[in-house]
Amino acid sequence: MKRVYWIGVVLLLGVAIGCGGSDVPKAGQSGQGAGPQQAGAALASGPQEAGPAEERQYRVTIQSTCTAQMPDGQKNLIDSDASFRYTWRFRGREAELLLHEIGDRTRLNGQPMVESNRSRDRFHARRGEQVVVDATFDTADEQLREVLRDSFDCPLCKVALDEEGREVARSITAGPGAQMVLDDGIIANARLFHGPFAPGKKRWESPAEISMGQGRFARGTLRYELLGQPAGNVKPPGQVAVKVSGELTGGGEVGAGRRDSVTYRLAGTQVYDKDLGRWRSGRFDVAMSSQIAAGEQKIVATGTTKIEMDLLPEETPEVQTAARPSTSLD
Repeated sequence: MKRVYWIGVVLLLGVAIGCGGSDVPKAGQSGQGAGPQQAGAALASGPQEAGPAEERQYRVTIQSTCTAQMPDGQKNLIDSDASFRYTWRFRGREAELLLHEIGDRTRLNGQPMVESNRSRDRFHARRGEQVVVDATFDTADEQLREVLRDSFDCPLCKVALDEEGREVARSITAGPGAQMVLDDGIIANARLFHGPFAPGKKRWESPAEISMGQGRFARGTLRYELLGQPAGNVKPPGQVAVKVSGELTGGGEVGAGRRDSVTYRLAGTQVYDKDLGRWRSGRFDVAMSSQIAAGEQKIVATGTTKIEMDLLPEETPEVQTAARPSTSLD
């Protein structure tokens, strides 16, 4: 097995829960992308609750560290970080997802490997020290312009919610240029902190998923337990802390190999704002274990990931993602 293949597999581990997608878009990419267990289900027909749309903007940051033992016994350290900013536009029991920007960066044994920053206005990507894409919307060719136009600042999907906020159906509304962000699992990652809140209950559960990259997902059940007011000196009225835990599992083909026994054990807390009727923040610690096999050879990987979500103030100006390239984009 050629070492270059295994290095590519290692990089997949580094962005497994991140946003990935530092590659240049390939011609001919199209389709509607992978979704959750409800993917492909048409939204319930019939009248929806009337009223003006309510928009809430959020930022999620992800920091991962992973150790991968190669087939030759060598151990490699992969660390990555990612950040993305998005809006959920609520109208009654329907919600639309709009993505605004993504930044991601992966290092192998301390050396930069892949990095990108993407928004409607710009696409910048590097492999190692080499810039492979650096284009604005105006200077991009038509193929890349379609990617930027279909991926950012426009609805990617529409979800139907029950009375507790649990997703019951989903339809993909993105154009073909959004296939890269769909395959990166942006919908799953943007849904992770927006599960149900069950008034009057001490405990409840809900299906959940995390992106594994390349259109693959780890799925399972998250358990919620009401804790009371958030910790800290300031206890805003109407806000309650909720303990969240669960185990998500998955697997599937990865290039010429297969990724099996993928397990994400998640534990953390979220804060729900009863006055807003929305989740305000969340902090998850995730322990990951995985095996990637090709023939008789395999990589064994273990790691940890910290995922944080925050509701942004309505007056917050547009911001750059936390993962920025070292070359100047300002």
